[in-house]
Amino acid sequence: MPDFAERQTEPVRLPDLPAHRSAEPAETDMVVGMARVDRTGRVRERSVFDALGWRPAQRLRLEIRGEVIVLVADPAGRHRVDKRGAVTLPAAARQMCGIERGPALVLTGIRCNQTLLVHTAEILTRLLADFHHEILGGSR
Repeated sequence: MPDFAERQTEPVRLPDLPAHRSAEPAETDMVVGMARVDRTGRVRERSVFDALGWRPAQRLRLEIRGEVIVLVADPAGRHRVDKRGAVTLPAAARQMCGIERGPALVLTGIRCNQTLLVHTAEILTRLLADFHHEILGGSR
């Protein structure tokens, strides 16, 4: 039987690895939360709304961008934060964006321009799948 203790081998040199890149978000002014639409079409995520400085009676402009509802603080806006601190998402906007009662929504607030993006968690899942596919070198 060979004596492994006597064997002297050269250590194997590992390949150089790329330098670690910080995972800093592109937009450091963001806050993210999750919520569900209630039976009347309202949505509320207190930490996100608070971070945006939105209080009851805050007027908002609503836009649809692809599959995302975008709400922006606007004194001339037609929508508003209600007395409970929630925002009603119109049925037509929800339908256009595939937002239904039940599944969780992702709410992304951008403080610097008091903007809220509302979208399904499915969109986030697709984005993460693409990101992970890239990181893993094409394997899923």
